[in-house]
Amino acid sequence: HRRALSMTRQADAKLDVGFTEVYSSDLLRVRQTAAVVLAAAAVKLPAAVASSLLREKHGGLFEGQPRATIRAARAASGEGRHFCPRGGESWDSVRTRAEVFLKSLVAGHGRTGQQRTRRHVLVFTHGGFIKEFIGAFVRPGVDPPNDARNTAMYQFRVNILPEVSVRVVVENDHAHVADAALSPRHQH
Repeated sequence: HRRALSMTRQADAKLDVGFTEVYSSDLLRVRQTAAVVLAAAAVKLPAAVASSLLREKHGGLFEGQPRATIRAARAASGEGRHFCPRGGESWDSVRTRAEVFLKSLVAGHGRTGQQRTRRHVLVFTHGGFIKEFIGAFVRPGVDPPNDARNTAMYQFRVNILPEVSVRVVVENDHAHVADAALSPRHQH
């Protein structure tokens, strides 16, 4: 946990916004990361609300196997991103979950007429989900690569008027991880 706390301190400067809501995937490793970050943050942050919408793609019968195994099966199927292993889901399904998640946030956005309240939402999720979120809202029609680093930070600006638009402000920022790796182990 020392490394996680060090990473949290490195990232804290980026978390100085008064977050009004926090969400995380309901999978254990992401909930654990969220708990460490929220507990160590310099500013008081709301408790994370776990959501199955934020999960990584379910590999079905390939769950727990090397990624190369599912990639080979997808290539052999000729279905590309539409490939859905038995008991799992396709990338299209993950994109649909990303769309549902953003729509639920937008639907819950308090506004009266043209007045809006500003919300700052912190989300802890997985690289595949981020990939599909970007593909759905930032670069529609593109199948972006899944190059999100573990614990990378992304910042999106979402405007809802006159229509929903999403822009990436920070993408795949993992400097806090590199800085934490360089910091002395004995720091708390």
